[in-house]
Amino acid sequence: MGLRFHPVEAEGYLHVVGEGPVVLQDVADNVDEGVRLIIDLALPGALVDFSLAMLQMPIVDIFKLPDWFDARKLPRGTRIAVVLPGDPANMYKYLFFDDVSTNRGYQVRLFWESTSALRWLRKAA
Repeated sequence: MGLRFHPVEAEGYLHVVGEGPVVLQDVADNVDEGVRLIIDLALPGALVDFSLAMLQMPIVDIFKLPDWFDARKLPRGTRIAVVLPGDPANMYKYLFFDDVSTNRGYQVRLFWESTSALRWLRKAA
């Protein structure tokens, strides 16, 4: 599996770390747990650190992620900060996730490093 959760390590935010190949099954297995933690712990957002990840999800499945969020009742006010790999070979997938999620009313931003991502997450608090 390419994802790990750290619900409180990121200063009160869900912290998701992707390392190595991250495939559809990794994300599907972890969306339920992540949304549950955000709701149960009343977390305002998630820091998704993919700086060491290789996203291998098909773009058609990335398109479905907001549907998964809706089905699990992720609050629209939840901020999702994604820290990108230094030179993402498939940057278009991250941009697409940002676009489809934003268009569906979710607050998603992409960052090159975690300090800026945490600063943006804190602005909502």
